[in-house]
This record gives sequence, structure tokens and C-alpha cells, in this order.
Amino acid sequence: PSSPSAARAAIRPVLERWGLQAQVETVELLLSELVTNAVRHAAGPAPAPRFDPEAAAEIDLDSLELALLDNALNPGDTAAANADRQVEVVARRGSGSLWVEVYDQDVRMPRVRNATANDEGGRGLFLVDQLSRRWGARDTHTGKAVWFQI
Repeated sequence: PSSPSAARAAIRPVLERWGLQAQVETVELLLSELVTNAVRHAAGPAPAPRFDPEAAAEIDLDSLELALLDNALNPGDTAAANADRQVEVVARRGSGSLWVEVYDQDVRMPRVRNATANDEGGRGLFLVDQLSRRWGARDTHTGKAVWFQI
């Protein structure tokens, strides 16, 4: 459940170092939505992630790869939990665009829902669709990647 928070905390200093301060809030919101979807809908148990800020500070900023590994749900069996459940965030910057990808092990593709005023969920991908230049999803060997570009 803390994976979205860990992803936001990790991406902010990277965007600031890349000179993308104006996009921080939008990227944090969209990233949070995609990571939340991965945590809620991806296969496997959903233990809490562990984030190491010191390790994040040493990441090559031109190709940010953050593995948000989960290991708090079953403290006695963290290796098995981590093998079943992993969310990876990759951010890449181009000359005029930023791409953010969220990888998980679920093969089901996301879809934009039409949430009603009384629905508690179903607005995340609508926000991604409205606030990004474009977004999409693609199969990977181990699940899928959902991405957005700004």
C-alpha cells in the first residue's frame, strides 16, 4: 500500500535534477495512479514495499530504474513474497518529453472506466489520459508495462 508514496518520493528529486520542476506534481499524480493500479490489480500477494532513499540517490539519472520490492506482509517469507510481487518504475527523459513506465506481473490490460459521481474508484486512468500527452500499455515477458508521456 505504500508503493505509490515510495514512487512519488523517488521520482521527485530525479525530476528536479533533470530541471523538470514544473512537471513534478503532474508526474507524481500520474505515477501514483499507475502504481496504485499495479498494487491493486497485479497478481500475487500485496505486501508493503521497502524504499531505500540512499540507493535512489546513487541511481543513474538518465535511466532511472526503481524496483519497489514488497516484503512486509509475510516477514518470515520475504523472498517468496518478493518473487510474487514486484512493481518497477522506469523514467526516461528525451529532448522534449518524459516517459514513465510502470511494470507489474499482471497480464490484464488496463482500461479507462466511466466512473459515476458515486463511484469510489475508476478515475485514475481517466486522469492519466487527460493529463498526459499520450499513454498506453504493452505486454512484457513477465506481465505488462503501463506508460505515459508528458
